[in-house]
Amino acid sequence: MAYWYAHCRTGQGDGRRLNEISANIPRECLQQAYVAHWLDDEGEWLSMLKDRNFTLHSYKEEVAWDIYRRLPDHLAAMQALHQLLSQRFGGSAGE
Repeated sequence: MAYWYAHCRTGQGDGRRLNEISANIPRECLQQAYVAHWLDDEGEWLSMLKDRNFTLHSYKEEVAWDIYRRLPDHLAAMQALHQLLSQRFGGSAGE
């Protein structure tokens, strides 16, 4: 997510503008990516962001297990985005 967020902040990856997304915080980046039709399920990405924030501020084992159980859904969303960006912008997005 950090790499993609950096793209949103700069609008650049390999020197090409990926889209007209300008965001200062991850939530804005996700919302604008959804509007640009990069994301199929904004709710899943917001859940991923929420889980990321929980991992920074929680030391409870129960929370860790809850997040762990959601990782397959998060991975599927990231793989779908990678495929879409690779098709839309050519090459391997993020590599």
